[in-house]
Amino acid sequence: MQRNLPSMAALKAFEASARCLSFSRAAEELFLTQGAVSKQVQQLEHYLDQSLFERLPTGIQLTAAGELYYPPVCQALDILQASTAQLSQAGNISKVVSLDISPSLSSLWLIPRLADFNARHGDIHLDIQVGDGNIRAQTLNADIAIRCLPLGNYAEARLIAEERLLLIANAQQQRQAPLRTMEALSAQTLIPHLTRPQLWSAFLAAQFDESASHSPAGFQFGAGFQHFYMTLEAVLHGMGFGLVPDSMAAAALYRGDVVNPLESSFRSGYGYYLIVPAHKAQLAKNRRVAEWLIEQFGDSNG
Repeated sequence: MQRNLPSMAALKAFEASARCLSFSRAAEELFLTQGAVSKQVQQLEHYLDQSLFERLPTGIQLTAAGELYYPPVCQALDILQASTAQLSQAGNISKVVSLDISPSLSSLWLIPRLADFNARHGDIHLDIQVGDGNIRAQTLNADIAIRCLPLGNYAEARLIAEERLLLIANAQQQRQAPLRTMEALSAQTLIPHLTRPQLWSAFLAAQFDESASHSPAGFQFGAGFQHFYMTLEAVLHGMGFGLVPDSMAAAALYRGDVVNPLESSFRSGYGYYLIVPAHKAQLAKNRRVAEWLIEQFGDSNG
């Protein structure tokens, strides 16, 4: 059967341009000139007799046709890539698994565990990239991703742990002037989390009755940070009290660099989700990495 399909080069140029929303960035990724990428996209548009991009003075945007075309093209290329990798494994070529994970989880949780992974799965090479925010499995560029999301149901995503946040403080400061009651926290500096500004409100509501005297407005806030690893670093430098997931604070607590002065914690309503596109979940190498990640989350939240 003869297949009526556009060229692979045109499809790759479209996928990269749609993902980057930039012909120039797509060209860098594909090791082509911007003109070559633009020409490939134009040839695809001519083939389809549809405009896939709006060319604007400030850049490019997908048209309605482009929005419709992008997910299946991306999925088809992913299937081809995964099938090629699976066949390569049969020839004993080094197995590579790409993992997309948040900066904080990578630096504070994953990296300290990689020695265990390498000892048990030395034939698999992990390529770790950082990302944040919600993602869709069908447009995921990595083999596996972990995301911290509000508790709920997500396609092709498995809840592997609920998030538990700890109140942490600089250990040396606490030896000099220990926090003895939750009420005394109102005289201290709290470190906000910029991407989840509701965390302190939720924590305080969990510790106190819903009263004006214990509203966030009655507390002092210092410099805010986007990521938990930055919050932890700020606590280590004596900048105030922070809220950090137990799995990410564990090493600093064990070393005695920080303390949880009142043994305070709360469930944030978020959880860690393992995301593996369905067509990649069948690969043995991906299953092994996913099983190891699930095991490690179980150990750290034991």
